[in-house]
Amino acid sequence: TIEFWTGDQLLADAGKTQPVIGTNGDFYLITTLVDGYCISNETTKQTSYLKFDKENSTWSYEVDGTVSKLLRFNADNTLTVFLPTGETIDVTNDAQGLQQVQSLISPAASILAAK
Repeated sequence: TIEFWTGDQLLADAGKTQPVIGTNGDFYLITTLVDGYCISNETTKQTSYLKFDKENSTWSYEVDGTVSKLLRFNADNTLTVFLPTGETIDVTNDAQGLQQVQSLISPAASILAAK
């Protein structure tokens, strides 16, 4: 959604939970938080979080207490994407930029593309 990419309007739906079936067949409950989303995999009983830090314009992913930065919005309307290798890449904030990221991290990109 636009909310995921911008971090705006999260308060409007805070506390709302939506059921989702993943492409892997697992059943998820997605709860909107003030600063992101709580993702409960009801099949594996694992909970993770997508959180937006408005001060730094950064989305992060947290699971089992480990936090990984995903991307940061830059003033020039580009994105800095934090790759699993520890490297970063700047891409355009559009479909072409997403395709560029997908080519580098195909498994994790499906999470981003679904949002």
